[in-house]
Amino acid sequence: MFFARHWPAIVTGQAELMPVLAQCLEALGSPVTAAQLTEYWFAQDAAVDARVLADCRAARARGVPVWLATNQEHQRARYLMQALGLAAEVEGMIHSAALGLAKPAPGFFRRAAQVAGQVPGALLLVDDTAANVEAARAAGWAAELWDGTRTLAEILERHMPGARG
Repeated sequence: MFFARHWPAIVTGQAELMPVLAQCLEALGSPVTAAQLTEYWFAQDAAVDARVLADCRAARARGVPVWLATNQEHQRARYLMQALGLAAEVEGMIHSAALGLAKPAPGFFRRAAQVAGQVPGALLLVDDTAANVEAARAAGWAAELWDGTRTLAEILERHMPGARG
């Protein structure tokens, strides 16, 4: 009920997570509060891959800016940047709720390029969803499907020689 009915509006910033989630939990008769559920959800669904983080650090040390371009609602975006400390590891996060558009919408990539201050041809999306990769390419970005078979450093080296650590 929650994701099918409400998530598209939440992830694009048209609705706020907490009041909608609280309403859904109440309708289900759940003793769990929205705050309890999101605390558990965010903690359980947020794992930072140490190898990817190391590759991001190496790229940034070589002058390659690293941005997160993600479908997130505002509260989880803040959690990832602040609680997990990603704000210190990247230039910033470009998230769907802030843009009002979610990947793979073409407008997401146009707006993300503007936020990053880059022309589309200078940007590389590494994403685990084929539709997002295809949409980024259609918007003029370079894009690679993340399937875990190559390191981020290998992908960056292919697109940005010298970015590898």
